[in-house]
Amino acid sequence: MSLRQVTVCENCRTRKVKCDRLMPCAGCKRSKKQCTYRSTKRPLEVDINNNADSIKIPRLSNSISVISSSRSNEIDNMGHINIYKDFYHVYVKSSTVRSCFGPFSWVSFMKSDSALKHVWDYIDLLGVNNLFKAMEGVDPNTIQYPNSKQHQYLTGAILGATDRAGENSSNLLSLETQQELSESYILSIFPTRKVVWALIRRFFKIVYPYMPIIDERDFKSQISNILDEESLENIPFSSIQIKDKIDLANFGILLVILRISYISYLSTELGLNDPTLIISKDSKSLDRKFILENPISLEFVSLSQKCLERFDMFERSSIIVFQLALLLRTYRHLAPEQGDTPDGAYAQIFTSTLVSMANNLGLNREPSESESSEQDNLFRKLIFHLKELDSFESVSYGTPTCFNLRFFDVKQPEFDAVTSNLIDIQLEREVISTYTKVSSIYESLIAIYDLAININSPISIDSLSTELQKLTSELLLITANSNITSLENALEKKSSLLGLHLILSINSLIFVHYEDNNDSTKGFKFMYECMKLIKSTIIPNLLNLRDSTDNMAIMTIVPILKTLYLKSFLILSTMLIRTNISIQKEEKGSERSRNLILLSIALRNSCIELLEIFSIFGTRYYYLWRINRGCNEVLKICFSKNFHQPLKEDPNCALNFSTSEVKEILMIFYNSLGKETEIETIDINSVISAEIPEISNNYISGLDLNRFWYIIKRNSRSNKVGKSTTSEITLSPSDFVQESSFDLEYFNGFYNEFYNNLFSTSEILQ
Repeated sequence: MSLRQVTVCENCRTRKVKCDRLMPCAGCKRSKKQCTYRSTKRPLEVDINNNADSIKIPRLSNSISVISSSRSNEIDNMGHINIYKDFYHVYVKSSTVRSCFGPFSWVSFMKSDSALKHVWDYIDLLGVNNLFKAMEGVDPNTIQYPNSKQHQYLTGAILGATDRAGENSSNLLSLETQQELSESYILSIFPTRKVVWALIRRFFKIVYPYMPIIDERDFKSQISNILDEESLENIPFSSIQIKDKIDLANFGILLVILRISYISYLSTELGLNDPTLIISKDSKSLDRKFILENPISLEFVSLSQKCLERFDMFERSSIIVFQLALLLRTYRHLAPEQGDTPDGAYAQIFTSTLVSMANNLGLNREPSESESSEQDNLFRKLIFHLKELDSFESVSYGTPTCFNLRFFDVKQPEFDAVTSNLIDIQLEREVISTYTKVSSIYESLIAIYDLAININSPISIDSLSTELQKLTSELLLITANSNITSLENALEKKSSLLGLHLILSINSLIFVHYEDNNDSTKGFKFMYECMKLIKSTIIPNLLNLRDSTDNMAIMTIVPILKTLYLKSFLILSTMLIRTNISIQKEEKGSERSRNLILLSIALRNSCIELLEIFSIFGTRYYYLWRINRGCNEVLKICFSKNFHQPLKEDPNCALNFSTSEVKEILMIFYNSLGKETEIETIDINSVISAEIPEISNNYISGLDLNRFWYIIKRNSRSNKVGKSTTSEITLSPSDFVQESSFDLEYFNGFYNEFYNNLFSTSEILQ
């Protein structure tokens, strides 16, 4: 029996990192280890001087050739790409703990890009993640609440702290038997009739358009049986009538609806969450003030989850249970304090279970035998909402889709006043129309995804590039309308930003592919497209979203903002690292060195611009705060001499673009405002000494914001409601990992060191 072709050396195989299959490979040369292969078939062999004439390419066996072509392996490697096979990463924590990351995730990009791989290792070395690990072990009751009045109000608003909430917190529903539902406990934390019915009304007016999966008339009828008839009297409920098991599912739906309708009032503008500052007497302001004075706690979601756990999801289910599970999944997708992780590591577990439930219920087939046309319409909305969740996750992270369209024949929901699931017929019409338009965008994204993600069939890079250009043109037309003035604007914005993330991810991976194959000339085209997309389209759109006051729309869009922001920042960072390394290696006084400094400053400022934009969102969305903290450290690492030192000898960490190519990228940044600028006329002295872009007062380094998220996350994980007061502070500012501040002198010290060495006064701009 012949040995199979081994494509990685022993050291790379042990470390589970990508190997360039040379002899010796780049990884072994960097680590100064002996490079060995177990196969009897030789890898690529290159002489120590990298003489191209000495490269020997072994003949591939037919059994492992996946491209039907008579061309050489070298041509196939350069002209085709297998994104899923080459950029899918498995993180092995132990023999029993593994995490898989799709090729479009930020983890896979950092582990694939030669410069960012060093950042990953350097972060581990510094222990920057200690802050987040500390969240697992700090008791929130020993942390003082934020000193800032605005943060105090937001803390109370999210946790929903009340005097009753702290009582009996250990008596959470066991749900083992009907008798253990503890009606007295539920009533002790339950809001008044006015709060409950006001939030139900808000759900079907404001929230439902973003998750049209509940029939308004049917739901209100079921809740009236469990609680009481609809009423806006501000008095408590006297009883909760959960008579059978299905009532438990409806009650679980109610709990999620109350929570998500409540948090739709909360704003990224901290002052708006303080009811004492609402002085207007109009009905809308008074309603808002009343709800903010009667918060719905995080515990409602925990109780809803316990309602769901009362049912065995591995057995045949019901539509009501499926609705509860889908509503909980949607809440986890959107919730500011409990949203999906930026890498999507666990998102698809819940989604894949829901897809299996839907197939078991027959929701993958066009309804034909249900009791009413309203129910048929609802079934279509349920499956299309789940299908878009699945598509979102797959396109975001490059993971397999859960839906198999070979077994799917459900028609798009159609508007008909008779089949409306809302009492407000006009709103139902808008919802149906919007979902039809947005579904067509998702179909375009999935088409590109299917083309790019196929482990058994590498794709021609030219063909893929052509399709990406077509998609870019379509999406730019949508993103040109930057204002969120309607439901249609918001959902089109979310899907188009998802498309931009897809384009950015594929282009950046093709760049890495060409860099790995030592062809920076071809790689330049794809990095140029990334830079142009980030500077000319993504950042302007993000700036506009930052200023939006539509809280529900922003909550809906934030899931893609997390991934798009992080991917954009990492792409800028890999360019910044490569540029800074090249600055230190460049010939003194050359035009190229001057242009590299200008490019580094432009990249740095764009990174800071992203940090500034998302510092606002970090006050409201946990993972955006966490991403911002991490990106802050990455930016500092990009200028660290200790980080640079070992990279100077690695050719894959330099910017291997020609002088003219560097100037092309420079033009993207210096002409971004529509003013044509000649690179040669830029005064480098004034650029270096210019102030760093303004950083918001709500920026991530505030101790109040750190305290705020400590308290929120510890309460959400322990399923306990925060108390209105806390004990003495036992955690001082020094106990937090301190981020590096944005110090103009620090950043520009790097430029001045190499600028002064490179130029004399008479040489500048001659």
